[in-house]
Amino acid sequence: NFFKVACRNLLRNKGFSAINITGLAVGMAAAILILLWIQNETTYDQFHQNKNRIYEVWNRVPMEGKVQSWNTVSAPLARVLEKDLPEVERAVRVMNTSSFLFSVGDKKLVKSGNMVDTGFLQMFSFPMLQGNPATALNNIHGVVLTEKAAKSLFGKEDAMGRVVKLKDQGDFTVTGVLKDLPNNTRFDFEFLISIANLKYGVGQDLGWNDNSTPTYVLLKPNANYAAVASRIKTLKQRYVEDAKNMKWELFLYPLDRWRLYSSFTNGVEDGGGRSTFVKLFGIIAAFILLIACINFMNLSTARSEKRAKEVGIRKVVGARKGALIGQFIVESVFLALLAGIAAVIMGAIAVIAGARSVYAILAFAFVGYAAMGNLREFWIGMRARHRAHGESRRPHDRAVREQRHRVAQEPVDAELEQHAGQDHRAGRRRLDVRVGQPRVQREQRDLDREREPERGEAPDLAVPRIRDGRELVQVGRVR
Repeated sequence: NFFKVACRNLLRNKGFSAINITGLAVGMAAAILILLWIQNETTYDQFHQNKNRIYEVWNRVPMEGKVQSWNTVSAPLARVLEKDLPEVERAVRVMNTSSFLFSVGDKKLVKSGNMVDTGFLQMFSFPMLQGNPATALNNIHGVVLTEKAAKSLFGKEDAMGRVVKLKDQGDFTVTGVLKDLPNNTRFDFEFLISIANLKYGVGQDLGWNDNSTPTYVLLKPNANYAAVASRIKTLKQRYVEDAKNMKWELFLYPLDRWRLYSSFTNGVEDGGGRSTFVKLFGIIAAFILLIACINFMNLSTARSEKRAKEVGIRKVVGARKGALIGQFIVESVFLALLAGIAAVIMGAIAVIAGARSVYAILAFAFVGYAAMGNLREFWIGMRARHRAHGESRRPHDRAVREQRHRVAQEPVDAELEQHAGQDHRAGRRRLDVRVGQPRVQREQRDLDREREPERGEAPDLAVPRIRDGRELVQVGRVR
């Protein structure tokens, strides 16, 4: 019954219901999109199987009275880590993203990718559709493509074993196909080739004096992080004399802190970075949802006058307090459920349309709230105008009701005047019939009147009444 009544109220007040549901849905959709963005930020690179053992090598160097920290080191350090630290299972270098011209027959496309060490796909768990991650990069002339890149080059044909030509690099054989990268990873490439293909430019020497190579370390399962951190701290000073004079230090930074906390001040993590934005937008999501709920309640309050009449009628017919509370709770939950469904649909459409950045999400929320605010104010204004129009008609309606009452009273007055000189009981009985008094009630009253003299009560008297300058007799009882 509650559900039926809720549906009827929803259909009876289509304008109010549409504005209320849409306003709440916009707020819920914005909050959902922001929460999805927060979830995406907090799960960066968390899909790797060895995520708890993967670290990035950072520098910490005193310069100009401050301690500077950055995450690119010397290229030879990777092999030194594997040799000098037995706790290190594998060290991998990833050169910065480069773009190459790929040629397959008459088709030529520019793709961006990385040169990496052979153990890259063994350290990081990027799903492979074809090929062996342990051997895919062993061939210096082998290339690993993402699924999207393979389709763009070869269409629906099988890419494994096909030959592609890279400008300035020669011919390469496709040795693996990776599933397209998720959007919550720091890596962004369409192909991978061996770092052995790296060609130095004029005057370029990736030796100890160069610090531009991102290097990652995979520790052994039972390795003691504290012991490794103390030993790697002065490792560069053992190979470079200038590093000893500069008090150059190295440290390992865990994978789960790369995205949100990699902000350093004077060589110490300062708690800033993207974590501040994540917390801020979490508060914004809660604030948007709160505003949506307040708007929902405000619109419901705007209908309180009409609902108050409904509550009064329900109480008259015997509705209990619990039933009234249950009815309103069911209606609110039903509207919120519809708003939630609409919010999910809006969120899906926004994601498909490309609203994945937090700025696009906030723009969606702003535009939605602006539109719903205008509609809400329009609806409230129309309601106020309708109420004012009704109040202006009340004096006219009251006059009409009084005129109708006078017209209805004329026959009654004539009846009273006609029977004033007759037995007032007979006249009263006939009058009762005219006004429609129930028969049982009339008979009981007449019986009581017949018994009145026996109880010593005063008889009925005629009470005079003045109407239009004439004295009329109104039958009444004076005790």
